[in-house]
Amino acid sequence: MKNLHDTPEYRDIIAYYKAMDFRKKEVYASWLAQSYYYVTHSVRLLAMAGSRFPLEHSIGQRMFEHVGEERGHEILAVRDVEALGFRLEDFPRQRMTEIFFQNQYYRIMFERPSDFLGYVYLLEGIGVDIGDWLHEIVHEAHGAQASVFVKVHAHADKDHIVKAWDAIESLNPAEQQGVEDSFYQSCAMYSIMLKSMHEMGLAKS
Repeated sequence: MKNLHDTPEYRDIIAYYKAMDFRKKEVYASWLAQSYYYVTHSVRLLAMAGSRFPLEHSIGQRMFEHVGEERGHEILAVRDVEALGFRLEDFPRQRMTEIFFQNQYYRIMFERPSDFLGYVYLLEGIGVDIGDWLHEIVHEAHGAQASVFVKVHAHADKDHIVKAWDAIESLNPAEQQGVEDSFYQSCAMYSIMLKSMHEMGLAKS
């Protein structure tokens, strides 16, 4: 299976990140807030997807293991927003943010639970590709207390991405196609979501 992180759809997301001015606290806070809204569903989605595999299935077991690794990360995002001097309510949940994570409930329940790996592989890849870069910027601009969420993911996602790819490669061709479809669908939604985050932040700055 080709490396999904080499695709134009994914590389465009990374390029857009690099064009955003995270030194503006409103832009950074907007990104943190929308990240909070979908990260609050990470544990639920992992548990739901894991429960749809046979009891001893290695991917299902990995998803339950991942639950423990993701628990409480949304709290870090809220604390960083507050450290910037904002409240979460200052940045309401946007429609595309809702669609982004809600789509995964459908795929897990009515398509294949392994499709969820496409969503996971997108998010873990972003953490690896922009995590260290973003942490350096926001730590310098906004301080350590406002950059914990990024710091944690910049470190953790380097391990998670390897495990996600190993899981994808263990799937049969039909399941891999489902992962690929989910990945591209997630890229399309994330791209729109990222631009909306940026626009909200700029409008408040």
